[in-house]
Amino acid sequence: MLKILVSHNLKVFHVEGERIVQRDLSNITRPEDVLCFYNKNGLQGFCTLGDSDRWLDLATLTITRAVPTVAITSEYHGNGHYSFQYDGKFGRANHLGGLDFIAEHRNLWETFKLLDIETFHAAKRVASYRWILGGSDTVVKLNLRESNFDQVTFGEKKLPMEAFFNSAATTKHLEGSKNLLVLRPSL
Repeated sequence: MLKILVSHNLKVFHVEGERIVQRDLSNITRPEDVLCFYNKNGLQGFCTLGDSDRWLDLATLTITRAVPTVAITSEYHGNGHYSFQYDGKFGRANHLGGLDFIAEHRNLWETFKLLDIETFHAAKRVASYRWILGGSDTVVKLNLRESNFDQVTFGEKKLPMEAFFNSAATTKHLEGSKNLLVLRPSL
């Protein structure tokens, strides 16, 4: 299983050189460099979307390992929320815009969602465009500063986060303007 790691404020982790940085869904320059959670045959770790042979070295927090040296443990907390531990410390989306394993207790910063690859690509596409709210002339864009695990915000409209991901996965490119699409009325 390969899933995209998403922080509580809907940022994904992007590998740039040997550094891991948090990026908005609309600001992913190379999707193949997005950090993923890998879980297969009891082996759990982090690798990149484009190369499951590039593993996160947990000691240096760089994506330089050819094989994982240690396994992390994951825990499901319900409602699609996960936490990850290594050496008794929780992984967290830190305030410096990166990822670390220094927290001794889990709270919001140490809680993540895992997205299917197709849903990630669809959500990235939706986040990159402006939309017209169905039945109106109001143009909106996904506001990630006002979005979180519970809800996403388009202009003044707040949507349940799961509804956003489900709808994004089914929304197709529409004919017409490259930058202006119609937000499905179901949102």
